[in-house]
Amino acid sequence: MQSLSLFSKQDREAWGVLVNLANGQDEAVEAYRKLLRSKGYCFRVPQQEEALPDRPVGGDEAKRIFAKQMRDDLPNMRLLLRWLADPVGSVKDKETVVQILNDRQLHYRRAYGANPTGRPADQTPLQVEAVFEFSAPIDPIIQLVAEQFDHKEGVATLKNLRPIRTCRFCKKLFVRRRKAQFCGEECKITFYNRGPRRADATYQFQRRMLKLRDALPPKRFRETVRFKLAQLEQKPDDKGARVAFLKGLL
Repeated sequence: MQSLSLFSKQDREAWGVLVNLANGQDEAVEAYRKLLRSKGYCFRVPQQEEALPDRPVGGDEAKRIFAKQMRDDLPNMRLLLRWLADPVGSVKDKETVVQILNDRQLHYRRAYGANPTGRPADQTPLQVEAVFEFSAPIDPIIQLVAEQFDHKEGVATLKNLRPIRTCRFCKKLFVRRRKAQFCGEECKITFYNRGPRRADATYQFQRRMLKLRDALPPKRFRETVRFKLAQLEQKPDDKGARVAFLKGLL
């Protein structure tokens, strides 16, 4: 089997399938199965004798195994992709992601290259050349996530230019397009013309006022709050949330 490193950042079609999978599109499961086949993915099952290598399967048996494994692993697959697209926004999932990677990264076989240092190959992970076999459909995604890390002095950090992102408005995943923050023009227009923009402005207003509370003497701060209230009451323009916030500071 070929290495699934062929899922490069430039392979928009492949990443598009993964994005649809994470976004919950029903047809994405079958599209993912076909994508794996096109990349050389081979379903394998254990044989009765443990000494024998896993037996490759195809046809209806492979479809049945794939369907079962997808039912079991799809929640974790979606979690991995969503975390990869927005690790800061999904920081609560970090421990689960680490656990999945630790549990599954030993489930596919690696091939090691030449070892000029003379150390055992299993101690030199930078010499990994290819991944040949997987035991479940989640394993290719785990490899893809692992490829997005930079390793330095024993610490792994995610690269800044990851292939997928989370839409700032609808929170669905999309394939990265330069500095785009939205999955399409509709979300971009909606974000800047409706509630989210006002909500963000209100948040920034509240944040500034709280900073002033910490910086000014109590009397001066109360005078500032009353002044802001007078300004807002003269020009309401749907600023009730700010008025209520300021009154709560007095």
